[in-house]
Amino acid sequence: MTFNVLLGGNGYIGREVTSQWLDADPEARFVVISSSGKNSLVSDRVTTVAADATSYEALAEALPERFDTIVNFLGHPAKSEEENQRINVAPVRAMKRLAQERGADAIGCAGGILGPRSFTETKKRMIEELRDSGLPVAVVEPTIVYGGGRRDTLSRMVPLFKFLGLFSATFKPVLVSDVAAGLVGQLRDATNRA
Repeated sequence: MTFNVLLGGNGYIGREVTSQWLDADPEARFVVISSSGKNSLVSDRVTTVAADATSYEALAEALPERFDTIVNFLGHPAKSEEENQRINVAPVRAMKRLAQERGADAIGCAGGILGPRSFTETKKRMIEELRDSGLPVAVVEPTIVYGGGRRDTLSRMVPLFKFLGLFSATFKPVLVSDVAAGLVGQLRDATNRA
């Protein structure tokens, strides 16, 4: 049995990761950290906890003393450096520290390769910090994620962009199911080796 923590796991990619992992491993259990404490995914193997994932102290209080993996799905381009530190840096550093202190087998995250340079550079730095942890690190770095019920403007335009051939290798749309499968596979491999 694995015990897995998902920061921001109630989001679009986090829900798909949880769903696929539940299907792939009937023994897996999850704690989803959500600012609201609500989760649209309902399972007796998923517990949703309201906590501030940007705060080490709040996470330390909310999380169990032992878990196998911890994954961060938080982050977006910020309007200021202060917001960047709070949204993109603080959760990663808190996750890394807790993973080391509580004996996790692996860390995971969703990177960012599209967006303002400040955002993409911060995501790169945070991935490197995780890799310096000494723990196995699972990373997915999708560009435009679509499918799985996503209905925002950009995802609705994917078919048109594909038809017009407007994508390159660095700007290629990826199905959310493929992104989730990549992350789940990496994390399950890491815990199986531990």
